[in-house]
Amino acid sequence: MYCGLIKSFDQSTDAFLLLATRKDVDKFFEGERTFQFDHHSHLVDSTTKINKMTKTLKNVLMGI
Repeated sequence: MYCGLIKSFDQSTDAFLLLATRKDVDKFFEGERTFQFDHHSHLVDSTTKINKMTKTLKNVLMGI
């Protein structure tokens, strides 16, 4: 039973190391991923600026 536990641990460790070191990168999907991250950053930046502008406009219209 003890040997089975050690063997199972050894197999799971090998599988983890294989998954951690193996990289299957496709250039197309890597480019798409980069585009999505950049696009999201621009959306967040735009949303922040729009919220600031709306708050300022509201304050001007309310006379604050």
